[in-house]
Amino acid sequence: MNNFFKFNDIVLISAVIMLAIVVYYIVKEQKRKIEKKKITAYLKGINYIIEDKTDKAIEELTSAIELEPDIVDVYISIGNLFRKKGEINRALIIHKGLLARKLDREKKIEVYVNIGIDYKKAGLYDRAKETFKNALSLDPKNNTLKKYLEEVYEDSKDWESALVWQKRFGEDKKITAHIYCELGKKALRESNDYNLAYDYFKKAFVEDKNCFDALLNLGKISYANQDKKRAFQFWFDAVKVKDEFFNLILDNIIDKNDLYEFLKSILVYNPKSYYILFFSSMYLLKLGKYKKALSILNIILKSGHYTQSAIVLAVKCLSNQTDNKKLQILASKLQVNIKYTCKSCGYSTHLFFWKCPKCRNWDSAKVEL
Repeated sequence: MNNFFKFNDIVLISAVIMLAIVVYYIVKEQKRKIEKKKITAYLKGINYIIEDKTDKAIEELTSAIELEPDIVDVYISIGNLFRKKGEINRALIIHKGLLARKLDREKKIEVYVNIGIDYKKAGLYDRAKETFKNALSLDPKNNTLKKYLEEVYEDSKDWESALVWQKRFGEDKKITAHIYCELGKKALRESNDYNLAYDYFKKAFVEDKNCFDALLNLGKISYANQDKKRAFQFWFDAVKVKDEFFNLILDNIIDKNDLYEFLKSILVYNPKSYYILFFSSMYLLKLGKYKKALSILNIILKSGHYTQSAIVLAVKCLSNQTDNKKLQILASKLQVNIKYTCKSCGYSTHLFFWKCPKCRNWDSAKVEL
């Protein structure tokens, strides 16, 4: 009898073991399938991100979350995709919801950064500043976070805070000079305070002796105060710094006689600069001095190094000196095409910029005719 019970015990134990093994492999296979689905959904989501298919990427990454709710990185990615679509509120809900979780310091900083970017994208600059400061409180030496905060100051035109930041953390005097210039323009724009603006532009010049923006605006204030001699000297120095921005100076000389005299002095100073020759001919054309403009354009055209815009100007000059109706009709249709292109990222526009709207680099604009 005892042997019988022992035998039954052995059979029962063996059956339990076999069942356990079967259950183990079934569970293992289910986990493998779930893991495979999760990985497949995640990889598909990433692939759709690469292909710029935002909606499909969100769909696949959401599937990955349903299979594994604790993947914080996937939540961050989905929030970023909503931000890319312009659905800032949904991005904020997802990103801010992550703060309720138990996160390590690095992951919490990453979440704060994304919330800050969401706020910045929505134009809620004060909240963006607060969020980036929260992130900095977790890691005060993090240079990337400092840079994000600097960007918010500049995007929100909070130049006072940007200056404090730049003097504390920045190392580029050229950027400091540009911030002083922005403060000078703000003083002119908001309170018409010429003295305060002049002081800011002077400080910019002290920071960077080759700051074209500072020299340009010092000239503008001097010209407005009828100190034409000083204005012309500032502008003369500006042309020495960067002759390709010559037209920015000429746009500020209202009096036609002053404009003509300044053009003559610059042409004597540098009669070989392509930009000086081109812009001089353009403004001489505006002054109605067609023969003089054409003689300068001939220098450009004979050099063999000319642009389509130079030919357009030549046609306009000729059309004003002839009774050829067809030529005059053609000239009226032709437009001089001036573009400003970023040397760093290739961003191009007809509007001049000191700081590239795309890559955010200062002093990266070059003139293309």
